[in-house]
Amino acid sequence: MPEFSDLDRRWRLLVPAGAVVVDIGPRREAIRTVRALPADTVVALVGGRRLRLLARLAGLRVRAHYVALPSLATPVAITQRTRLALRFTARDVLTVPSGVARGHLPVWLAVRLIRAVPRLLSIAPAGDRLLVGTRS
Repeated sequence: MPEFSDLDRRWRLLVPAGAVVVDIGPRREAIRTVRALPADTVVALVGGRRLRLLARLAGLRVRAHYVALPSLATPVAITQRTRLALRFTARDVLTVPSGVARGHLPVWLAVRLIRAVPRLLSIAPAGDRLLVGTRS
């Protein structure tokens, strides 16, 4: 059975076969792990918001950067972190979740703000990130 057949591992479809997946925990340990890999190894960094900085420090050439909403384990949407993709996701996919009665107004206002400025999706504290790169 392929690894991406598990519901919480569907994001593996975005990662090339044979890529080394590094879950970001302690930053220094992740950098050490990536730097220990041979050159031209495809690496997928999975975790928090500052993956580009970590990729630069670890010596990765970034091939793709994704944002998963609300998380990689249960994604409703996984979008590439480009201007057009973020705009499409913000305007056509993002909505207030059904069943939100309390706090509907603040969530609705946050959705409206993100629709007006889609770039906020890439820096918002919500969601997981996935970065695919090549070790240089």
